[in-house]
Amino acid sequence: MSKIYTSLLLGTTLIFGLPHTCFCDNDVADAGAAKEDKCLAANAPRKFVEQVIQDAISLVSSNITLNQFKEKIKDIVSETFATESVARFILGSNAKKITPEELKTFMDACTNMMISFYSSKLYEYRNASAEVIKVTQRSPSHWVVRSQISKKSGNTSDKVTVDWSLYLINGALRVFDVIIDEISMGQAQRAGISGIIKKKGLKKFLSDFAQENKALK
Repeated sequence: MSKIYTSLLLGTTLIFGLPHTCFCDNDVADAGAAKEDKCLAANAPRKFVEQVIQDAISLVSSNITLNQFKEKIKDIVSETFATESVARFILGSNAKKITPEELKTFMDACTNMMISFYSSKLYEYRNASAEVIKVTQRSPSHWVVRSQISKKSGNTSDKVTVDWSLYLINGALRVFDVIIDEISMGQAQRAGISGIIKKKGLKKFLSDFAQENKALK
């Protein structure tokens, strides 16, 4: 595992602000018309995440190797993640100091790093089941969708909680962050990168990061 990769995973996870709108649980249909009207906006984020999860689980449950899975999951990430917004968030103010070409290279490297990290964990959940258990709308264009993925092994059940931070960007829902068991990859990357850039300098960091994550591992 590369030094930059290790440093990013050790970054401090920051805490999101408290939600200020309704919680939409599975029993929303029984909560009355008023609450149902308020939560109608949660239907699209819920269905979006359910489809992403279904596609990923179907893929991982097929007879493919881990390396093949990583290559195929990249298509799902490209279609559902706000890759440019994520890259700019991770770089912070440094995003204004680089060229469009450097930003694109950084985006591709970030995508490869996240896929390499999460794919190994997700690959263990072949033949798993998943459900969306809560949708929190934090603003007119921001939702957090909580899901739970379960895998049975003998008489035991292994469960992992996954929160999906979604934003409405140019009329389409896109994933901005994935938080697994309260660990945010986006927040950890941003915290880790800030220190590395101060130590190495922006140009040196971008060069090293792109080189170390130019391909899926």
